[in-house]
Amino acid sequence: MATAMESAPAPLQPKDILNEVNNFLHGARRDEKVASESLAKSALCLLRSMPAARHAVLEHFCNVFNEAVRRHLSELDQQGSSTMTTEEGDNLETILNDIVGVLLSFIKTNPDAWAPIISSWSLELLGHLSSKYSEKRVLVHVNSLNEVLQLWMTCKPTKLLMELATECFAAMVAGAPDSCVDSLLEGSVKYSPHFDWVVAHIGSCFPKTIITRVLNCGLKDFCNLDNQHPDRPISPKHRTPKMASVVGILGHLASNHGNDIRQALMKLFQESLISENDVVKVTTVPFLLQLASMSTMLLQVLTTDIIAALTPNVLNILTNQFANWKRSNSQEYFSFLTMVIHLVMKSDVGGFDVLNFLISTAIPHIKSVEMVGDLPCRDVQETCVYIMNQLLNELRRFVYSKKRGDQSANQLPLFAGLKDDIDRFLTLILESPTERLPWLQKLLLYICVYIGESNTAVVLAKIVAMATSPLQLGIFANLRYQLELSYPNIIARVCTNFIDLMQPHKPLNFKRLVQNILHLIKLEKKSHRKNSSQFSNSLHEYFPALSNLLLHQDYNVSEIVLQLITLIEIPRDTPSSHLAQLCGAVIFSFFKALQQKEHRDELKNVRHCKQCIKQLTKHSFTQCMLVRFLMEGAVNQEYSYLLGARPSPETKPSTAEMTSLLQENRLHGTSLTLSRSHSSVFHAGIIGQGLKKRENITMLPKEHATRNVQLFIEVLWLCCLEVKIADNDNCHLLDEATHQPNSPEPTWRRDVGDITARNIGCNLVELITLDVLYNDLLWPDEEFNKVTIERDLYVWKNMEKNPVFWSIFEAFCSYPIFIYHCSPVLKSIAAVLMLHYSSFREKSMKNSPKHYSAACRLVHYLGRSGILPAPLSHIGELFPFVTPYEGYLLITAMWRYIKENPLTYMKEEINSRKCSEKYTEVIASIIHSNIDKMGHLYSCFFSIPS
Repeated sequence: MATAMESAPAPLQPKDILNEVNNFLHGARRDEKVASESLAKSALCLLRSMPAARHAVLEHFCNVFNEAVRRHLSELDQQGSSTMTTEEGDNLETILNDIVGVLLSFIKTNPDAWAPIISSWSLELLGHLSSKYSEKRVLVHVNSLNEVLQLWMTCKPTKLLMELATECFAAMVAGAPDSCVDSLLEGSVKYSPHFDWVVAHIGSCFPKTIITRVLNCGLKDFCNLDNQHPDRPISPKHRTPKMASVVGILGHLASNHGNDIRQALMKLFQESLISENDVVKVTTVPFLLQLASMSTMLLQVLTTDIIAALTPNVLNILTNQFANWKRSNSQEYFSFLTMVIHLVMKSDVGGFDVLNFLISTAIPHIKSVEMVGDLPCRDVQETCVYIMNQLLNELRRFVYSKKRGDQSANQLPLFAGLKDDIDRFLTLILESPTERLPWLQKLLLYICVYIGESNTAVVLAKIVAMATSPLQLGIFANLRYQLELSYPNIIARVCTNFIDLMQPHKPLNFKRLVQNILHLIKLEKKSHRKNSSQFSNSLHEYFPALSNLLLHQDYNVSEIVLQLITLIEIPRDTPSSHLAQLCGAVIFSFFKALQQKEHRDELKNVRHCKQCIKQLTKHSFTQCMLVRFLMEGAVNQEYSYLLGARPSPETKPSTAEMTSLLQENRLHGTSLTLSRSHSSVFHAGIIGQGLKKRENITMLPKEHATRNVQLFIEVLWLCCLEVKIADNDNCHLLDEATHQPNSPEPTWRRDVGDITARNIGCNLVELITLDVLYNDLLWPDEEFNKVTIERDLYVWKNMEKNPVFWSIFEAFCSYPIFIYHCSPVLKSIAAVLMLHYSSFREKSMKNSPKHYSAACRLVHYLGRSGILPAPLSHIGELFPFVTPYEGYLLITAMWRYIKENPLTYMKEEINSRKCSEKYTEVIASIIHSNIDKMGHLYSCFFSIPS
């Protein structure tokens, strides 16, 4: 090649030219044996000296390159073994180098004349060779374009031809780029797909130029600029196969030059808006749509970049450009809109943006008067309305004609892409104006039918989780009734997704979700439709999960869930373990309700707790659990203050002033130090932290505490109620199995059963007393109280600390079995009263208010139960007038009676009880001693002869 590129030889004489022509003809026709080197030399001489012979010479060069390619591929087929000698191979390579060297010199010396000729020749020859040898074994098994490109570029003849074509393109880019691109397009049309590697290589060398010029040539061919009639129809007969080549070339360049293609398409579109050529104005958009219909990559550019550029002003400009063409070609115009509809259905990327654009353009949302000038014109809106209606018709036809279970046979790219953008779509439908909802609801309906039942359940659950108003929940209701035709069990699956969304790791508004579920169930309860309890029945399966939500850290969520559980009702077949869990959760909610500052909120939440407890008490064993949880909550340090209990003072070290512990303990040195007591150790604080500082204890307001105690007693009473027959004392739960159909209808009443009354008494004793030691139901001699004094004082302290215990006694003291099982507590209270009043030196028993109140209550409880007969049951009326010692004597008389007549809950024994004179002597003596104060009470204790 270096020899060929040297300075051109001296011009030949006519005689020499004739000899070269004869030599070339003899060799080309094979009339005589002419060496290949001599024949090539003659051809090159003719190409230099006689331009008219270029066609014949170039045709001969085609044969030379063809032979070289054949030999190269044969060597590859035979895995390196060749029948050609080394000398023949070197001669052929020299000939190729000489040919290429001469042609390159022509391109450099006279590019305007030779570059188009050599470009067309080289591209045609490359296409011919690629197509001719495409069936060779070495090429049949090559799959990717990169492998094909690598194989041909390792072939010396095709590599030299590619160098020629590249040099021609480099020379023609500045002057006549359309000519070289036309050659490339013609070759692509004629020899595709075997010509693709040529396109890929040249395109990678001149990406921006090739992309721009390919688009321009394609547009020129599409609109046929030779005929300047802008009103003519754009029919398929005018669309040459070059469109496929344009798409193919751009497809090859897309992997490495995607951004350049996007910019070129956008530039082409923007230039059409300001072009002065009417044909370009009208045909550019259809041309882009035609490209998009033939390439998924180009469709993505259309649905992302160009859609974003379609502002109201741009749409109005396009409407004006298409006005004349639309009037004169109405049929073609509707075909154009049909193509738009089908392209929307094929949009797997950017489909959401396309739909949002169409809907917002068809029904623009005017937020202010100033926006009116920025809206698309009426023709644009009507066009988008037409497209949306036709699109919905096509989607409905596709979705409902799709074979169930055959997902691979019927794929819709638009819905496949929207499946990934479902959250954005749901946000759009929930936030859109009412005028757009019919379209959006239909779209969502078709999407749900397309994506299947399980995915539809996820979508519906998300709607409920995202809805912020009843109007938005109405979208769910409308979809539900339409989707139930396709998916009868959709509500059960939706409930499953509700529970999944309620998991702690889910980032959503928990309160809003449960509030919306509650609203839906309330609507369902009011509805008279068939199967109107699907939500309630479906949520029964997830009852344990709902019960756990009662313990949610946000009390508002717990309160809503409590209403939810009450509305769906507790299933009769709920396992006992779940019922126990629910009992604890409901009682937890009750105590949280008592913490509400607003009286109205407190009463509302307690009412919900009562409704749930009423359902729970239908199960016998749950009553015991409810009572237990309530009683434990009453003494729990976290909630006891709500019922009037005095909170335990907490101590914290004072960091304001640090005082020496040694000095503080020396102050106690003069006091008596008892062994194994607090005075024998450090008592001023913690070493290193200084003195302990007692905090001021803040008590709950008395009115609030009193209200809470009343609510507590009401709930406790509700937990104990059982259904009884009015004329029968036997208590049993109301059950359909207990009543025979033919028997007369009994009269029912609700009352506290013996089991629950005993349960409350036993729980009270367990919570109040120190241990089970001395928890005997029998009352011993008074002297034995010296042994149990510490225990009795412990009981007294608990009663004093938790005033709610007195209220429980007051509420249930009319039931003998309750008082019977509370005997250890009553015994300790009586013992403390006797101890106190035996040494109390005031003039009146009332001067010790706490003990006086406890004495009156004790007598009242025992008397109301019937265990303590008259007149001992009335001694409380004497307490306001007696001295402490006289009170001690009265309580001692009562003690002795109970000691000799043990407590009982048997009604027959209670009714037969009488008080002998030995227990009333003290009463008579005290009344006689204070006849001036107690004379009016004598008739209450003793009969007066008439």
